[in-house]
Amino acid sequence: MDEDQADDHGITLLQESAKSIRQIENLIRPLLFRRSSRKRSDPNRKPSSVRKHVEQRRIAALARLLDTFQESPQLLDPRLELIVCTLVEALALYMERYPNLYPGPNTYVEQGVEPLPRAACKLLYALCKVRGAKVVTRLFPNNAEHLDSVLLTFRMWERTGSLTWEEEYILLLWLSHLTQTPFDLDTVSSIDTGYRYLLSDYPSPTFQIPDALSNVAERLLCHALYYLAEASKAREAARLLLVRLSLRPDMQKLDLHRCCMDWALISLTDFGSLECDNSIHVAIGLLSYVAGFLKSGGSACVTPFILSTFEYIQDITIDPNSYAQLILESAVARMLIIKVYRSLAIHLLSGSTLPAHSPSDVTDVLNAVINHLLTSLRDKDNPVRFAASKALSMIAQRLDSEMILQLVDDIAYRFQENAMFEGPKGSRTESLHDVARSQQRNLAAVDPLQWQGLVLTLSHLLYRHSAPQNKLTMIMNVLVNALDFEQRSAMGKSIGASVRDAACFGIWSLARNYTTRELLRVAASHVQSRQSPRQHTSVLEVLAAELVLTATLDPEGNIRRGASAALQELVGRHPETIREGIQLIHVVDYHAVGLRSRALAEVSLQAAALDNMYLYALSEGLLSWRAINSPNPAIRRKTATVIGQVVRLHGTHPISSLQQRLQSPRTRSPDEWHGLYLALAATILNDRSALPLGSAIFDRIGHSQRLLVLKTGAVLSIGDIIASNNKAELAAEALCSMIYVLGDISTDRTERETLEYHITLLQASMKYSKDATLHALCMAAVAIFQRLSRTGQADLLRSWLLQIRDGHNGQVQSGGSTEGLMAAVGAVLCEGPDAVRSLGRDLRKLAHEVLVRLLDLLGRHNVRSLDQALLDCFDDYSTDYQGDVGSLVRMKTVTVVASFQDSSPWRHSVSKYEVIGRMCGLCVEKLDKVRHCAWDSFRVQRMLDHFGNRDFKQAIRESNLIEPVSTSSIEYFKLIIDLGNRISSRSSMIRGLITSAGFGSEALVDTARKAVLEYLLSHQTVDAYLFYASLLQVIQAAISDVRLVRSGLEVLAFLLEADQVYVFKFTFPGWIELLESMRSLHRSSDLPTLEAVIKVYSALGKHEPYQLIRLAAVTALWVIEPDEMLKSLDLTLPASTIRSRVRDAYGYR
Repeated sequence: MDEDQADDHGITLLQESAKSIRQIENLIRPLLFRRSSRKRSDPNRKPSSVRKHVEQRRIAALARLLDTFQESPQLLDPRLELIVCTLVEALALYMERYPNLYPGPNTYVEQGVEPLPRAACKLLYALCKVRGAKVVTRLFPNNAEHLDSVLLTFRMWERTGSLTWEEEYILLLWLSHLTQTPFDLDTVSSIDTGYRYLLSDYPSPTFQIPDALSNVAERLLCHALYYLAEASKAREAARLLLVRLSLRPDMQKLDLHRCCMDWALISLTDFGSLECDNSIHVAIGLLSYVAGFLKSGGSACVTPFILSTFEYIQDITIDPNSYAQLILESAVARMLIIKVYRSLAIHLLSGSTLPAHSPSDVTDVLNAVINHLLTSLRDKDNPVRFAASKALSMIAQRLDSEMILQLVDDIAYRFQENAMFEGPKGSRTESLHDVARSQQRNLAAVDPLQWQGLVLTLSHLLYRHSAPQNKLTMIMNVLVNALDFEQRSAMGKSIGASVRDAACFGIWSLARNYTTRELLRVAASHVQSRQSPRQHTSVLEVLAAELVLTATLDPEGNIRRGASAALQELVGRHPETIREGIQLIHVVDYHAVGLRSRALAEVSLQAAALDNMYLYALSEGLLSWRAINSPNPAIRRKTATVIGQVVRLHGTHPISSLQQRLQSPRTRSPDEWHGLYLALAATILNDRSALPLGSAIFDRIGHSQRLLVLKTGAVLSIGDIIASNNKAELAAEALCSMIYVLGDISTDRTERETLEYHITLLQASMKYSKDATLHALCMAAVAIFQRLSRTGQADLLRSWLLQIRDGHNGQVQSGGSTEGLMAAVGAVLCEGPDAVRSLGRDLRKLAHEVLVRLLDLLGRHNVRSLDQALLDCFDDYSTDYQGDVGSLVRMKTVTVVASFQDSSPWRHSVSKYEVIGRMCGLCVEKLDKVRHCAWDSFRVQRMLDHFGNRDFKQAIRESNLIEPVSTSSIEYFKLIIDLGNRISSRSSMIRGLITSAGFGSEALVDTARKAVLEYLLSHQTVDAYLFYASLLQVIQAAISDVRLVRSGLEVLAFLLEADQVYVFKFTFPGWIELLESMRSLHRSSDLPTLEAVIKVYSALGKHEPYQLIRLAAVTALWVIEPDEMLKSLDLTLPASTIRSRVRDAYGYR
């Protein structure tokens, strides 16, 4: 889907959320419960009966409806409790009434239904996915009596072997919620169901269940341990169940938490005892339990395990064996190790102590943890880097000021790894700070993964207000650098977006959690930016300008929106510190920057117009990798257009910046050269007063290796254009753009040396055929053509036409193409048609062919001359998968005919009324856009001057039928019918009219038919006769054209039904021939055509002239030999039926 035409999904969801929630409420209860036959007011009414089965398609529809809230889950909150309670109520009732009724695997698959528990669990999982498991499970019922029934039913359904992972996940979540009951578990239930065999299924003989463990606790423990090794979402719920169970006060008294932790840690380092195929999932389950226990447990129960946990995890990370290596290969396992380390450090910093005999002290453990986290910041997986950065910020929040400074310094040092700056002559230095502004940073060698982790760490420190005040300058410099970070892989894919995204989060956190006074202590001159320090009065304005650039120029939509959100936070939290702040956030709106084209072409210019600070920043940012050096050619073209508009606002600064880049000796890619020269062309085109001849800027860059300076301007060197490489077409496009602006601003249009050189370069660019190149080529060709004398124009056009003819005859060189030549000739002919007169007959014909080929790119016409080509193009109704593509040809033909009006090449060989008749046909055809285009050409180009009736011409000019809606009115159709009926080629007008009056939208058909009737009733008999005769001729001529014949027959049937044709007693020429031709349609496979034929016959039957002959024959038979059958004979019956009955009555066979 094109982003320029896409609606904002967030706004649409917000508008439709209330309707969607009501729809969910109305569907969910009837889906799960049967309706009671009694009214609600009836005291004998029984409770609703829960269904046993639910249709799969209805469940899938509800799940899709819930998925639409993933971007804005908070919209569900007002009715979330009702939805969750309804689902859990149905699930609980099913467990109570049908605990033994659960089908086996693949049951009811062909019937399209599924058991109610499965349906309810699928919807509950959809809610957990959208709103989060913590929020949803809080709404589950926590009555103690549910614990026993859920456990019992869960186990019985497990035995069927058909439980899905959604059911296991939801039931385990419910059990973990029920585990929080304040009563001791040994008082809840005493049912003995023999669950110990579950542990034999689990591959861990080392786990020992406490002897005093109650039955219900044992059953809960067995379920948790069993599903802790599952490779599904059920593992997360099992981990939560085991953590909550082991941390219960009554379970701690039985040392269940010690048994679980000892078993988990020993199992992690002794995989030899776990003889199973899914050992990695077992390890992930064990690590998730350890991390959850350390996070949720209090200091009293966690402290005894700190040292042992640290030693076991360190053994895995520092000196891994073959089994531990398997753990470290999993990103999920590495992320869980980070969470374990984080919890250990937080407990130590919160007052927990190590045993006195411990070989390590708290500082050693903290240093080891922090070093591991810093190393993990360059991990190859994003979740690991994110977990490490978050863990570092949480630990730093509890560190003293000295250790925080050391941590931040360590992070700053890591930013300097492989970061270099280029001096004025391209030399590189390895200093990140205190770099002169003349130097340009070069981050091509840094590790983008590490940079993302480091920037995320600083962002989390800012979010928790843990960053020291004296380090804010360094942090701001890093964030500004990160906003402009970009690297590309060997395949050309961007790998720097995550760094810029993290920088947006960092500036958002900085603006949100630091006061204005704290931020203003940082001097604006100490923060690197693309703008001069004179443009800023505070560091907040530096950040605001950088965010504006990111929000308008960044190629990633989520980063543009993130920068917009950070800018809104910056302006809102620090009022009256940023110039035009309120207007700025209204312009750089979260939704406005969602589309890249809109952000670049509209939002950027609106922001630049607010203040020179943003204008200065934009003029620099447009020349960066995000705009003029973008890998997307369309963005470079759009950027060049924006630069031209910025020149009008800013004056000479963009020109000087562009000059510096063109003079730079460093090697540039073909993409960058393409963008720079497009920008140079747009600059010259928009600043003619500053560069009247273009000589000033070209003189300054005359020594550039990439330019060749001539007397009237400069263009790319010919070697750059003709060179064969995969970017040559981009260079050709840039070249043609330069030639166009040079010709546009040059005053000496007869400079022979310059023109010959430009023509040579233009000729070298004609072998390319992409749309953008052809567009620039046409503009350059017209510019050169206008600079030539009349003789030179004829000579140039003749040489191009000869090359096209040679190309058609197969005489072009290998790899050549005539498309560029044809485009150039077509553009020249449209701009200067007089040049055709000086050509010979053969070349004039070829020129006409080229022009028509441009009208019809698919080459559907066998063109004989310009005159016939134009007539053919008027009737081009070709269609393909895109629809009526011929309408584009028809509209372009109207434009070309209007442009040729002054010279009128068709005036001498084709009747002008034939062309006007085709134009009238387009004025009344069924497509609104074509009608309006043709009518607009009539009015604007004054084509009606060819008519001799001055009163009629005056009526046309004085008409108010200008707006597109007017071309669908009855008055408009009557006007065009009157015009078309006055010319000898009225058949052309009728061919267009029947497409509107025959088939189309109901409103258009009614309008066209009413216009025809009103015209025929209000005009003389001669005009009506000529109209009917032409209509019959059109239908007769189009008998093999399905599109026209069915429309014509529909109109004819309508006129027959309206009793308009019978006035002339069927005296039209060709009437009998038409009836004969209609017989060929009787076997047509086109149903609308057959229907139209039947309508004509039906209308004729009502006024059958042959009935008079039948009546005379019956009267003669009655006189000769009367028969009662003749009185009841229906003369409207088919002739064969009448003939058979008469013969039977008189005995003839």
